[in-house]
This record gives sequence, C-alpha cells and structure tokens, in this order.
Amino acid sequence: MKQISINVITGERQEVEVCAYRNAENQVLVLPQDEAPPPGYTSASQADIRSINTPAIVAKITAQIKAKRDRFWEEGGVKVGEHWFSSSKDSISTYNTLLQVSADAPNTTVLRANWRTKVDGVTVSMTRGLVLQILQAGVVQFSAIDDAAQAHILALSQSANPDTYDYSSGWPAIFEDPSRT
Repeated sequence: MKQISINVITGERQEVEVCAYRNAENQVLVLPQDEAPPPGYTSASQADIRSINTPAIVAKITAQIKAKRDRFWEEGGVKVGEHWFSSSKDSISTYNTLLQVSADAPNTTVLRANWRTKVDGVTVSMTRGLVLQILQAGVVQFSAIDDAAQAHILALSQSANPDTYDYSSGWPAIFEDPSRT
C-alpha cells in the first residue's frame, strides 16, 4: 500500500510504501514498510481497515444527512397552492403570532394585505385560513423531510459500502433559490 508523505519543514512530497497493522483492540497503526510493528500488532487486511473505519464513516455521513435535513427545514419553504412561503424559525414564529391575533377575524386579511411570498415576491392576502394552511403544510413538510433523513440514516447503517452511500435523492420537494447556486 502506498501513502503520500509530506515533510513539514521542506514541504517535499514523496510516496512511501506502508503497511497497516491492528491489535486486539482494533487500533490501526500505519508504518513505513521497512519498520516492524510493536508487539501485539498483526497485519491488517483492507477488509479489516474498512471495518475499523466504518463507524467513523457512518458517523460523518449521518451528520451530513442531518445537516441537509436541518437546511431543508430552515430554508426549504412550504408550498401552499402555487406559492412557496418561508419555513424559517422567524417565519414560523410570525405565522403563529398572526394566528393568535386573527382569532376573531377568520376570513379577513391579517395585519397587512401585501404579504410577500418566498419565491417570486408575489403578494397575497394573508388571512387566518392561509396562515393555518401554511402551518399545516409545514407540519407535513417537516415530517416528510425527517422521514427522508431517517430512511437515509437507516439505509446508510445497513450499507456494505457506507463511504459511497448516496443520500441525494428521496427528499420531498423544496424551494431551491436560484440565487444561492
């Protein structure tokens, strides 16, 4: 097995032949091929090294899946009819406030008539009914996003090759802002 070695003083790079060893506690040690391992270490196969590294790989990719879930929750938006509405924590707080202040006015415009939607800046009349639809759609959307994340985490944990697991598909539709790409 070859490994790149970099001299930290000169910055010189060189390829070095190395061997991997493991001990009874599954600790892996990589040494230049011409160095003998310490007592208690035996040669490790590629399969051994892979099985030892798997928990770290799964943990890293699980964290990436959860980060994607959290980003979708915060930035993905909620679609009601033809319009996308913000799903940020601040927006949800605003929706809940609008719901409270509109308790006595179920079908009238709440606070302002020109509510800007998330996607295209279209203005809509924000009624109590629309606020309820947004919050209900949010619960459905958040659940679908979490279900997708949990399905990916389960599939990842059962994957024979977690380092190549692809979690890019299987998520619910979200608003993708073209200005962020």
